[in-house]
Amino acid sequence: PFGGTGNNIFNPAAAGVAFAIVAFPSMVFAYPIPRAPLPIFPGAELATVSSPLFTLGVGGVPSYDLISMALGNVPGPMGATNTLVLLACLFYLISRRTLEWEIPVFFLLTTALISFSFPVLEIGRVESMLYEMMNGLLLFGAVFLLGDPVTRPKRRWANIFYAILAGVVVMIFRRIGRIEEELVFAILLMNTLV
Repeated sequence: PFGGTGNNIFNPAAAGVAFAIVAFPSMVFAYPIPRAPLPIFPGAELATVSSPLFTLGVGGVPSYDLISMALGNVPGPMGATNTLVLLACLFYLISRRTLEWEIPVFFLLTTALISFSFPVLEIGRVESMLYEMMNGLLLFGAVFLLGDPVTRPKRRWANIFYAILAGVVVMIFRRIGRIEEELVFAILLMNTLV
């Protein structure tokens, strides 16, 4: 129903995450506390906490500093919290020409410009922008989801327009949305426009 391998209409990873968010929101957004011991015996409770993105969404300042955010010592989606590793992946994929540079660069520039222009925190525009850029699936999506060669546009100018519009849609969803990880829904919406 989605076009088959190589002919996907929607990004399969984004569609899977969106389904999990809609079907099991309490399980998807229950993140283990970083470096907390995991339960050994079945049935034992896992200590969970909300992510800094949730805190930003309700207007609070995350209790983690920017260094912890950059190093990934914060609760959040698996593989999406370590900003430095994701940036290294981005540079590697661009240098190997596995990823077209236009999509992640223009997407991140758009989201950074919007978050700088309309900060969610009153602690300073730059700090507010950094907190917002290092939260949730934003950087992960820029590196691994938006540039999917099957579901993105094929021409350079279309890629740039796609990335800018995706950045605007994500930031609108973050400002008015009620779900923590809006990026996957923005990607699915953008896939319909391709």
